[in-house]
Formats: sequence, structure tokens, C-alpha cells
Amino acid sequence: MLPPSAYRLPFIVANTIMSHIATRPPNNTPSNEERKQYDENKHPELLSAVLSWYLPTFWLVMHGMNLAEFYVTLATSFPAISSPALLSVLSNTDNTLAPLSYRLHVTPLFITGTFLSCFGGLLRLACYRHLGRHFTFELALRKEHKLITDGPYGFVRHPSYLGSVACFGGILACQFGSGSWWTEGELWSTAIGRVVGTWWLVYVAFLLVSMVVIRVPKEDKVLKDAFGKQWQEWSKGTPYRIFPGIY
Repeated sequence: MLPPSAYRLPFIVANTIMSHIATRPPNNTPSNEERKQYDENKHPELLSAVLSWYLPTFWLVMHGMNLAEFYVTLATSFPAISSPALLSVLSNTDNTLAPLSYRLHVTPLFITGTFLSCFGGLLRLACYRHLGRHFTFELALRKEHKLITDGPYGFVRHPSYLGSVACFGGILACQFGSGSWWTEGELWSTAIGRVVGTWWLVYVAFLLVSMVVIRVPKEDKVLKDAFGKQWQEWSKGTPYRIFPGIY
């Protein structure tokens, strides 16, 4: 019979796949000319410059956290393939492998977090495919740019950001909730664990808040300037930016 920790493994794999989908740009960086069209609208995009290094770091840390959790969960579930030395670095518990394999377990929060992660990742994937070449992580008006108003963009005007909030919020719940490697491995009780954990929470929160509070209004303004009446008609039929009925 498998220990409780083993049942977390497929969820961790799913979260890793979804976080990869959500953080990898589907298209190449737009040309300077295409980005200058945005600047000509007098909306310089400082956030894009920040994201040029912020997102790669985010991607590395996110996958590093997921990989560490996967290893600890796998090693505690199947002690024969574990490395005690590595486990001692990745956890602060004095318990033997068997007790930790029962402390790492699937919880309602973990299931909810994984659901949000999958919903968010798949929503972003749908947005990538629906916008096609128009979807870039940098703000730009591409050559022969079109305003897409159907599909996910018929429910809210910026569904990819809803996907980001759901995906990364869900993954944080999985990484730090009860039953997780970080919590059950007692990393919050160490100085470095508190620093790294707090830094990661703030890092993700900054990214999400920047997108919602700074990026979205700027995108709306640029699209309104570029498409005029077409954008106004779209905004009337799709009044909410990210969260249906709220914002």
C-alpha cells in the first residue's frame, strides 16, 4: 500500500506543467517597431522592461520549488531511492522517512490549488491559441493587428491575466498549505526558510498585482486608442477586465 505522500505526485506534476505553460511566451518578442507603436501612444511600458528579467527568474524559482517538492515527496514515498543527505538539506524535520511520508498528504486545499492551477494554465493556453501571433508578453501593436473579441475574450477583456492569478495563486496554495513539503518539512521554522518563503510569496504577489493594477489599464488604453469604436463596442458587451462581475 502506498503512503499518503505518494498520492501528491501526480498533482505536483500537473502543477509543474501548468506553471510552465503559463510562463513561457507563445511567440517571439515583437520588433522594436511594433513596440514603438505603443510608445507613440504615450504609454511607455516600464513593466515590460522589468518582466524581461523578472519572468525568467520567476520561471526558474517556480520550477525549482516544484522539483524540490517532487523529489522530497518521491523520496519519502519510496525510501529505497532517496538520498538522506539531500533530504536533510531540503527539510528540517528530525523524523524518519516513514513519518514524513504520512505528513505529506493530499488535502482539500491542495486539491483546490491544483484545480486553480490547471484552470489558469489551460485558460492561458486557450488565450495563446485564440490570439495567435498577437499574443506577446511585451506590450506591442503588431503589423496588421486585429482586435480579438470572441472566445475567452468574450467573457472578460483580459482572460490571460485571470489565468495567471488562478494558476499562480493555486500553486502557492499547494506549495505552502498544510500537507506540503515546505510546511511539513518545517522549513518555516528555519531562518533561511522564512526568508526564502516570504521572498517567494512577495515576488509572486508583486507580479500578479503589477499585471492587474498596472498592465491591464494600460492595455485597455492602448487598444482603445488603436481601435476606437470597435473597442468601445467590445467594452460595452464585455464590461469586466479580469474578474467577471467584479473588475
